[in-house]
Amino acid sequence: MNPEGCVGGDSVYLMEPTGIEDFQLEGEFRLYPIPASRILHIEYVQENAENLKLEMFDPAGREILIRPYPNTNEIKDAINVSEMTRGVYYLRLRSDERQIIKRIILN
Repeated sequence: MNPEGCVGGDSVYLMEPTGIEDFQLEGEFRLYPIPASRILHIEYVQENAENLKLEMFDPAGREILIRPYPNTNEIKDAINVSEMTRGVYYLRLRSDERQIIKRIILN
């Protein structure tokens, strides 16, 4: 019994939070211009080289583009979007374990 009259004790452990951040692809991912009407520029830079894949999804969620980038730590690319229907699209850049998803607008 302690001076306050309590018996027993508890332990509190503080741990690093886990969650979505654990699955985010590290590095800088830039898309421009937004909104895009003709050409969408894509830039990505990270420290370590790895196999990357860019996927684009239309407003209905259908995958409409896949571009592999094997064993790289930098991407500088462009997509011609002039023939695509206006709307909201999603780009996903992923490695084997992590990913980044960005929303883009085509007009």
